[in-house]
Amino acid sequence: IKYETEKKDKEITILRKEAEIKKNHNRLLILIVSALAIILILLFYFFRIKSRLLVSQRRYYEQQERLNQLEMEQQTNERQLLQQEVQIQQQINEIQKSKFEAELDHSKRQLITTTMQVLNKNKTLTEIQDYLESLSPKSIEEKIVYRQLSKMVKENINLDTDWEQLKIHFDKVNTGFFEKLQNDYPELSQGDLKVLAYIKIKLSSKEIAQMMN
Repeated sequence: IKYETEKKDKEITILRKEAEIKKNHNRLLILIVSALAIILILLFYFFRIKSRLLVSQRRYYEQQERLNQLEMEQQTNERQLLQQEVQIQQQINEIQKSKFEAELDHSKRQLITTTMQVLNKNKTLTEIQDYLESLSPKSIEEKIVYRQLSKMVKENINLDTDWEQLKIHFDKVNTGFFEKLQNDYPELSQGDLKVLAYIKIKLSSKEIAQMMN
């Protein structure tokens, strides 16, 4: 009986150990399965987050590329506008230059015309004066008339309005000519300035003499 009892006790102990081992084995298996499940869940979330991150990065790069494209388009448009502005400014400058050249050419023609008019007028008046001086009045009345006519001729030859009109056209063609001369040589008289102006427009000594009477 004792032997049987000890034998049964041993069998019970062995069964308990086997049950304990089996229980530990089941626990280990559960732990492994749980760990694998957790790892799978973590991997799932990791790949999901990475996927979202990749999507976000792709969108960011797309937006950045779009932004760069818009900036390039803006720069291209700005360059085109700048080129258009430069072309418009060049056209304006050319128009202004053409206008200035036309005005200068017109002023030169006016200067030449006015000079020739004064020259012809003075030449004609000088011839009239010479003719009057060559006459020999007989009566006192004729002498008075000849003197008055001669005086009128001289006054018209020396008329300042002719010079002022000529000076207006001269200033347009030769800007600052008189101011520079007067600043550099303040001792020059009005007659000197007239002679220098006539020399500037290349009149001969004879023509200058007629202009200056």
